[in-house]
Parts: sequence; structure tokens; C-alpha cells
Amino acid sequence: AGGIVPLLLPDEFPVNNTTENIANNIRTNYARDLPALTQRELQAERPLLVVCGGPSLKDYLPLLELYSANADVMAVNGTYGFLLKHGIVPEYFLLVDSREENLPIVETPHFHTNHILATQVHPRIYDRLTAFEVTKVNIGTPKTIEVVTEVNPDAEFLCTPLGHAGVHAIYVGVALGYQKQILFGYDCSYQNNDHHAFAQPLNDDIETITVVHKGVQFKTTSGLAQLASQFQKSVAKLVEKRNLELSMCADGLLPFILQSQE
Repeated sequence: AGGIVPLLLPDEFPVNNTTENIANNIRTNYARDLPALTQRELQAERPLLVVCGGPSLKDYLPLLELYSANADVMAVNGTYGFLLKHGIVPEYFLLVDSREENLPIVETPHFHTNHILATQVHPRIYDRLTAFEVTKVNIGTPKTIEVVTEVNPDAEFLCTPLGHAGVHAIYVGVALGYQKQILFGYDCSYQNNDHHAFAQPLNDDIETITVVHKGVQFKTTSGLAQLASQFQKSVAKLVEKRNLELSMCADGLLPFILQSQE
């Protein structure tokens, strides 16, 4: 599907739920008596491994296991169950997506994981994790700010520049105090016909496009292509003001862009 397009996309990021549903989720979850994410003191000794679900994650899993002995792990979205199946218990799990269809991701949660949920996440996922450690976070989207400030004008928000969980995770990592972060599964493109390192039915029917960078073609989606094209700009503030150190263990469109700019 789609044709070959240059790596230049509009600023708007795809939204996969209705505004009304998202607002209802926020109202319900903000009222929950749960701890909120707050800024911790930054430290550079122990790194954070931020794990997204790009298909190259399968190839880098041995390295991830090795690094996890001396680092903390944050699983983003469906990587939570994938890591648990491979014997890696993440210190953190992050979910931002507001759809109820994400419920299977927390089918078998772990008691040693802190589940960090955006207030826009579907309430059934909060309910499923009642017996587990949960931290809520107000992602600074216009809708979250609008809904939450109606209740609490002094509420705090995690302001990130791009509506994608992979970028949110980096900002959450800084809020948790990690100056050194190693990114896994940040491919932003398909590997053969695989969009993830594991089954992810929610993404099976997303329309694909082919983008070209430095003469190399990548199969991807408009959302992932936008993430790749804006990634450096989206983390520049953290690199400059928080002395964030980022490195990447992944293959695909985003790593290729970063390598070609070195």
C-alpha cells in the first residue's frame, strides 16, 4: 500500500481514538488515588534500557539480557509480555495508548514492575492492575491539560513534543532520574513484513508506505516515519538541558538516519 515518498511529513501525528473517549479516560483515571510521576534527582551511574517493539528487538535480545544485569529496564507497550516470556522482568512498564484493546498487554503482569500509565489509558487497564504497583502520569497533550486543569489548575504535566510512546518513554526515563538511556527496538520500520518483534494484532491493518532516505528504501507507516524524521528534534531539549546520553541498539529507518548524520 502507498507509494514511495520522501522522508518529509506533516507535523500532525495520527490519533487512534476519539476525543470523547480520551477525555472520559482522563477524568476517570485522574480521580484515582494513585501516586503520580514526579521528577527524581538525575543520576548517570545506572542506565535505563528503554525497550520498544521494533522487529530488530529479536536480534538484540541477547545484548539486552546482558546489559540488564547492570541496568534497569522499561518495557513500552507490548514489549512487557515479550520480555517476561524471555525471563526479563522490567523495573518499569509504560503505556500511553488510550484504547481498550491494549488490555491483553497486562494479562500477566509482574509484581516487581512499576506500571506507569498515562491518565488517558483505558480505565479497564487500571482496574486490571489494582493489585500491582501503578504510577499515573499526565502526558501534556492539549486534551489532558484541558480536562485535568478543570479539576486541578495546579496539576503537573509531562510535556513531550511528539505523540509517540517511544518518545514519551525517554521523557519518562528522565523524570525517573536516568541520564543514560539505551534504546532497543526503535526501528521505525518493518523487517521483511514484520512490524514488531512479536504478534501485535492492533497494527496488522495499518496502511504502510515506503520512504527513501539517502537512496535507501524502508517499509514503514506514516506515524513511524514521522517519529524517525523528528526524533532528534524531539529529544534535543533533554540532551541539552538534562545532559541526556542516548545510545541505540536497533536496526531500521531511525538508526539509519542517525548513523547517516554522524
